[in-house]
Amino acid sequence: MAYRSAITLYCKPRCVIGHSVRLVVAEKQIALNLVLVEPGQQSEDLLLLNPYGDVLTLVDRDIALFEPQVMLEYLDERFPHPPLMPTEPRGRADDRQLRSRIQRELHPLIRRLEEDDDAERARSLLREYLTAMQGSLVGRRDGHLLGNDFTLADCVFSSILWRLVELGVHLPESASGLRAYAKRTHGRKAFHLCQQQQSGRTFAGD
Repeated sequence: MAYRSAITLYCKPRCVIGHSVRLVVAEKQIALNLVLVEPGQQSEDLLLLNPYGDVLTLVDRDIALFEPQVMLEYLDERFPHPPLMPTEPRGRADDRQLRSRIQRELHPLIRRLEEDDDAERARSLLREYLTAMQGSLVGRRDGHLLGNDFTLADCVFSSILWRLVELGVHLPESASGLRAYAKRTHGRKAFHLCQQQQSGRTFAGD
């Protein structure tokens, strides 16, 4: 299988949004030079690439991106096959809005858990949010968030579900739809390829 020219992604080892970027890369079979960076250990080169001093940075040829949602859409446009955005304007708007909702409501709770700042409260809120979102997010037994096609929103959301056990968040029995969705998305080949990526190596898959 032929893989496309490599891009470089600087990412914390357990960064949820970074994992969603890696999923997009794996779905599109893009060769990836993954550089895992522990918090506070950014190199001078990385600090020059990212004006905010964050780790998560994507470099492709002469462009450096440091906004996660921009990274996701850039990859989808730069490598259009397979597409991970709906083709119709309404569908694209739904995907963007859903990713924005996840970023605004769920990612702050995950950061609180990672920083151990009122962790129990953050776990409870995250569990409640996920359970409440189940009906609107997982509306089809065999589908994905916005229908039958796997999209950027699925990459973002499934990355959160992947970290739940590690974060100490256990879904209630009533969240059977979320469990089925997680099993379905985490069984994708791209998800397994993403898990195999190692720091300092170019990812080429099988």
